[in-house]
Amino acid sequence: MKTSICRKLWIFVLIVALFASANAVFAEEETQLLTDHVELFSEGGFPENLPIHSTFATENFETYMIEQLNRGVAEIDISAYQLSLNEFSALYWAMLNKYPELFFVGGDYHYYAPNPYMTRILPEYVYSGTKLQQMKAIYNEGISAVVSHARQASTPVGMLLRANDYFCVNFEYDTNENENDLIYSPELLFQQKKGVCQAYMLAYRGVLNELGITNITVTSVEMNHTWNMVYLDGDWYHIDVTWNDPLNDRPLRAMHTNFLLSDEGITATDHRGWDDSWEAVMTADNAQYDDYFWRTVNQVFPMNGDSLYYVRPGNTSAVWSEPWHVYEYDLSTGSKTVLHSYTYTSSRHYRNYYSMWVTNGDIYYAIEGSLYAVPLSGGEAKRVYSTGSSDLWIWNPYMSDSGLQFYVASAPSESGSVYTYSPQEGSGNWPLLYREIIDIGVSDTVWMQTILPVPEGNYTLTWSSRNPSVADVDGTGTVTGIAPGVTDIMVAFKGKTTACKVIVMPNELLKIPEGANTIDAQAFENVGAQMIVLPEGVLDIGEKAFANNAQLCLINLPDSIQTIAENAFEGTEAVTILCRAGSVAESFAQTKGVAYVIIP
Repeated sequence: MKTSICRKLWIFVLIVALFASANAVFAEEETQLLTDHVELFSEGGFPENLPIHSTFATENFETYMIEQLNRGVAEIDISAYQLSLNEFSALYWAMLNKYPELFFVGGDYHYYAPNPYMTRILPEYVYSGTKLQQMKAIYNEGISAVVSHARQASTPVGMLLRANDYFCVNFEYDTNENENDLIYSPELLFQQKKGVCQAYMLAYRGVLNELGITNITVTSVEMNHTWNMVYLDGDWYHIDVTWNDPLNDRPLRAMHTNFLLSDEGITATDHRGWDDSWEAVMTADNAQYDDYFWRTVNQVFPMNGDSLYYVRPGNTSAVWSEPWHVYEYDLSTGSKTVLHSYTYTSSRHYRNYYSMWVTNGDIYYAIEGSLYAVPLSGGEAKRVYSTGSSDLWIWNPYMSDSGLQFYVASAPSESGSVYTYSPQEGSGNWPLLYREIIDIGVSDTVWMQTILPVPEGNYTLTWSSRNPSVADVDGTGTVTGIAPGVTDIMVAFKGKTTACKVIVMPNELLKIPEGANTIDAQAFENVGAQMIVLPEGVLDIGEKAFANNAQLCLINLPDSIQTIAENAFEGTEAVTILCRAGSVAESFAQTKGVAYVIIP
């Protein structure tokens, strides 16, 4: 009896010992930290096509993991999902590449796997602390800016087009020779304003996700390249924003060669090999946009809601000699209307470079080195700007926060500079453009703000009135009978006719003497001047310094100015500020809504 009892007791002890031993082994395996890696676009990788565990509910896993990663959890419990290492790697790899907003998570991770299933993972976070918050803010602000710009259109095609153009104008391809320094991730694209194809694709995908447009990523290992596909009205289309913003691009230009193409269309632009993509490859067999008019438009499309504007020659066999037409195309209805026609003046031209813009109810178009404006409602075109050189032409107009910008160069592919023109509200209300002021030598001095730069030399000045209420303006060398104010006229310099403003100021020009560094409060209130000239060196403008000068038309504000009181120009609604780009004066004019002109 005792022997039996002892035997049972020994067996019990043995079972307990074995259980304890198993637990010890389990505990030992549980504490073994292992390491793995997945290829990420944001780190310069091209993911391999890993098999997704078909029976697993990936949506639940994604929702849980995204919530944990956004919280910055250092050790994430995944035991409830019973995933093998291969299954987890496939899901983790796909999730991080699918959601650009997870840019802050790296491809490396540590994990515990004490049995066939993984229990916990320790993600690698690329950023942490205040740096993480800073980069998230940069990413979110970048996406929001593009989305806000895109949503000024209401149709999906309009939003896609606006987003494409935004990326092309505001970012450039990263050509760093050191591969380790290239920018692959979307947050750095927004921060540095440059990146390679992965950065463009990820950022564009982030925008598409916010816009609610179904999309996938396609990759070509053969090309070492990646781009986007979108799903519209039951069909898939390719969009390659990177190739629409080509290498060594010129400022303000956007292309549409690779926009909404079928498989056949994208193949025609030398894309190949995307059947090795990491996401399921979709067939794009609708070719409706393959030869659309926008493919040959190499500038940003001016758009008003879902209406976009572009220029086409009336006769493609004689591009320059036939009338060119400005079209309005309504994306929501597919209707097309001719708004204006004009004739090119030279046989020298560049096919597919039709420089025009529409803003504030006016059409602006460039012929060689001159910028013309005409109201959308019709009327006479006015030349409002000229480069002053037959060798410097205007390209790629684009409305920025600063005004109407355009690229000035001898050809669209040559080096040049960006200039800014600030059109005022309403048609026909052209601001003063150039800085040369000419005294034509009559008793009532006429101060002319010209559009053409005027070199040294003698000129015969002729003009004719565009204001029927102003009498006795036609003539040569003299002006009589003009009341003080601003009048539209035509001026000819050596036979070149251009639109400009003439300001007649009988003894009403106020020049501040050299050496002044502060304009005190109310110093020039109610002085009745029509033009005020400040010398370089002025630092501060005090409260109401130029207030209540109802006739004040022009004032130049030099680069030296550091502060301008909020009410410095109170009661001077007609004033136009002449200033330099990036100056305190420009910022003041933008903030206060004062008319201003950027002078070169």
